[in-house]
Amino acid sequence: MPTPFVVPITDEQLETARRLVDHSLAHHPVGNIWSDDARTSELRMTGTLGEIVVADLYNLPRPTRSYGAVGGQDFGHDLTLNTAEGPLRVDVKSMGRNPGQLRGHYVLNVPSSQLNRPDSQTDAYLHLSLAPKGTPTEATMVGLARADEVRAGRVGELFVTGTVRARADGTTFKFTADTYEIALRDFATAPDPPHPVAGFRRLPPIR
Repeated sequence: MPTPFVVPITDEQLETARRLVDHSLAHHPVGNIWSDDARTSELRMTGTLGEIVVADLYNLPRPTRSYGAVGGQDFGHDLTLNTAEGPLRVDVKSMGRNPGQLRGHYVLNVPSSQLNRPDSQTDAYLHLSLAPKGTPTEATMVGLARADEVRAGRVGELFVTGTVRARADGTTFKFTADTYEIALRDFATAPDPPHPVAGFRRLPPIR
């Protein structure tokens, strides 16, 4: 189970993400992987902001493009994270959530077509939770999940197209594509930032 940590999101990080997303939407209106609707702006903002926060945390170059930009295809390699086991090519997976305790049964969804594409460069997924949803002021680093462990079935679970799943509130939904669900409790703890971060705080393990 991962032991997450929280860092504040700065106004400058938000403004930089908005600028990249606005440029992307104006010049490269490519639909997102889930649907081609009004949520495209929200999803690009969440993803781009998450990449900026992670880059700043680990002293890495920030992204220069938001999703959809010409030449912006990174094949699942957003940044390279140095760990005790060596460098990992990381795909940052950010999700907007409302404030509150992160629970072990919450999940991150990864499309099978993304994980298993022949040209994928992803060694691991780094999951970030941004809150509050829509107007985030803080980021929670949930943890790391290695792509080879997800692919081998040691982490997460694969749900094939057409599978019906029940939500915690009693409603249901159907998968429209083969998808891996990774429960938050199954992530490994992410590396600590290599430098002091104002507002950093450690949370209890996600069970």
